[in-house]
Amino acid sequence: MRQVSEATKPDLVIFVLDRSIGQAAFDQAQAFKQSIAVGAVIVTKMDGHAKGGGALSA
Repeated sequence: MRQVSEATKPDLVIFVLDRSIGQAAFDQAQAFKQSIAVGAVIVTKMDGHAKGGGALSA
C-alpha cells in the first residue's frame, strides 16, 4: 500500500471494509491509517443481520 501510494500520489485514498469481519475492522482500519493517509471509508455488505460495531470502529 505504501509503495503504491508513494508512486502514484493519489488525491484520495479510500479504505473499503467488509462489515462481516466485525470488531476486527478496528484493527484493520488502524493499520491502514498508520500506513497511509485515509480520506474515506466505504463499508460493504450492509444488508445482513450483523451488528454495526465494526463499521463504527472503523
